[in-house]
Amino acid sequence: MQHPSDQPNQAASRRRVRTDGSQSLTDVARLACGDVRLAALLGDLNPGLPKSGQLPSGTNVVCPLKSEVQAFAKKMDFVVGLSPDGSNGTAARRRWAQHVGAARATAPLGAEALARSLLSRGLAVGEAGRRLARQATTAGLQALAHHADPKVRAVGEAALLNALYPKAKSRLHAVRSLLEATGRPGGFRAVLEACERSPAEADAVLTAVAVAAPLRAALIEEAPRIAKVLGQARQIKELERGARDVAVRGQPELAALVAALSDGVEPLTTERADALGLGAEAAALSAHCAQLQLAMAGAEGSLARSPDAIRALALGNDGPNLSRPWPLLATVCRQLGRLLDAARATALDEGLGGLVPRQGGRVSVEGAPACLSVAELRARAAVCARTDDEGDALAARLAPSVVELFGFVRPPPTIDGGPMHARRARRRAAFDHAVAARGEVTGEGAATLVAEALERARDLGMGSAAQLNRRQIDAAIEVARGLPGSLSVHRRPMSELGRALVVAAMALDREAGSVLLRPTGREAVARHVERHAGRVLSAAACRIAAGA
Repeated sequence: MQHPSDQPNQAASRRRVRTDGSQSLTDVARLACGDVRLAALLGDLNPGLPKSGQLPSGTNVVCPLKSEVQAFAKKMDFVVGLSPDGSNGTAARRRWAQHVGAARATAPLGAEALARSLLSRGLAVGEAGRRLARQATTAGLQALAHHADPKVRAVGEAALLNALYPKAKSRLHAVRSLLEATGRPGGFRAVLEACERSPAEADAVLTAVAVAAPLRAALIEEAPRIAKVLGQARQIKELERGARDVAVRGQPELAALVAALSDGVEPLTTERADALGLGAEAAALSAHCAQLQLAMAGAEGSLARSPDAIRALALGNDGPNLSRPWPLLATVCRQLGRLLDAARATALDEGLGGLVPRQGGRVSVEGAPACLSVAELRARAAVCARTDDEGDALAARLAPSVVELFGFVRPPPTIDGGPMHARRARRRAAFDHAVAARGEVTGEGAATLVAEALERARDLGMGSAAQLNRRQIDAAIEVARGLPGSLSVHRRPMSELGRALVVAAMALDREAGSVLLRPTGREAVARHVERHAGRVLSAAACRIAAGA
């Protein structure tokens, strides 16, 4: 409680404002006190002044103290400085309270009434359909598409197509992704494991994508043998190096599988599948998936102009009266769509084999929501964390070698003056310019640059380069020649020099260079380059920018 003797002291310490004849008490509250709602407090502190109208020139207005302003604002329940008439303040808090509060019940607006309202405003049929698709349900739009009034029926058909198009495109894209994953070596292995695990279910999945009956029978027949060989290879992989060599002696096919598993690469590539007697089946399944993908890619561009195809894909119809290739694509999307809806969320990672449940269940369940279990979420998070840690460690290990090799292949100018920050920025710009592609990138060009970089590193006395032999250099050149064209750095295509720097640095690395002499080791190096090349070059660019 305030003591009465403190009031004279407060009155003496209050600030006074002299008006120039053009301000009112409200203007003083807004300009001097920062809030127009403090005019009532000014009126209490200046009882002799008029509450409205301009004040005479030279009038002294007593302003409140900060404590008085805070007490008055707390009493009147507002925040000083926020205008209730603007985009914040009391009105904004009230709107937010209405937003987060319970929604008010509103009467649903019928699709027909909304369609007629849009037409009465002079909108075109296409625009009216686009707006109506966001307001009505699919069932309401389907009923509106069969309306007796031609104008309303046209709007309903346009709205229904707008509502179904995203679903149809999403279904087509999901099936294409599934086929693409199946065409990879890991996808072929997943199909064989599914055939061994549940032959009937795997046959249903393969039938859904129109795989020929002889190919399905061959895969189901060979699956138990391949599963047994892979299981044996996984057991041998856990042995010590000497015992492992003894166990695979005289069995080149098994030795190749054990080496692939030891180096962490896919065991059933084209060469190893051919050695196991499954080369023809792997090539046939990959070619079939590639043909379906090509047909879907060509048809996807014309999907927006094919109303019947949109309905068939989105509603799960066969569409036998459609033009080619839509009848086949609609059937495949309908059957695989039901399987995708019933499968776990990570099925796309494994291809067609992922659609076969691992423990019981049926793949023909319709309408089951796709969900991600806690175990799958933990497994995926662990894989992502392991990949991230692996990439960071590889980038930290290879970045110094990349910087040194870049200095050999693209030495800095002889005259490099200016302050240190300017020189670092200039070298960073030169590095970024060199590792980003500006034209066509070929594997042969990257291989030539790898040979040049390693040769210069040996001539200029780079420590680890002297330990390389001719076979390791040839292996590094082979890896660079076979790199895919989709590598990128800083969201731009990676140049031949950027690829060559990463491959040469991996050849000079003690851990990565030691596995180049083995075919599976070269596959492992190529996989590391494909996954982490952009990260390695980014780390090297940061070292150049820091002047390291």
